[in-house]
Amino acid sequence: MKSKSKVLLKFVGLLPIVMLLIVVSILGENHRAKELVENYLETVKVRSEAEKCIHLNFESSSRAVQNLSCEDQSFLFLLSLMKTLALKDFNSVEYTTDLSKYWTPLSSNNYVSVHVTFENQSENSLSNIIFVVERDGLSWKINKIDVKNKELVRVYEEFKALDLSRYVEVSGDTLEIKSNQLKGGSLSYIDRMVIKYNLQKLNNYLRDN
Repeated sequence: MKSKSKVLLKFVGLLPIVMLLIVVSILGENHRAKELVENYLETVKVRSEAEKCIHLNFESSSRAVQNLSCEDQSFLFLLSLMKTLALKDFNSVEYTTDLSKYWTPLSSNNYVSVHVTFENQSENSLSNIIFVVERDGLSWKINKIDVKNKELVRVYEEFKALDLSRYVEVSGDTLEIKSNQLKGGSLSYIDRMVIKYNLQKLNNYLRDN
């Protein structure tokens, strides 16, 4: 009887330690999801382009993503962030990340929500942008970006009129390099971004063909 009591006492004594380890592990997994978003944003800052296509969900507008490829959506989203924050170089953008929805092993939702606030050096901020990060086995992946900022959506819709194939057009295995005359002094930062985007398409075409 005494032996069983000792075992029970040991179990009860270890229970707080086990619970602490579980909590630390869960917090670590949520931090990994937030860190994934931060790493993605750091890559975008360095390259000034989207690292990969992530689905954009413009909740305040049903028209925002019509007839655009994933690549075009990602580019226009970045361009809209720059315009709304009055940036000419995305590398100078600052941001903060906060977990607004946590994940636990017992949760019915297999994802976390990372709320991102962008700001420039003059403290002009842009919020209501949420990265949804899904649990994928033992790892995480960014599933979509929920854009709820009305000003950002408005700018995005304006940019939909841009000719994103102004210099280079790729259709299947066909490449067309269009005739254009560039004058460096008169190019706006938007023109420069479109040129870089077209050169990116050209580089991808040459790499894949």
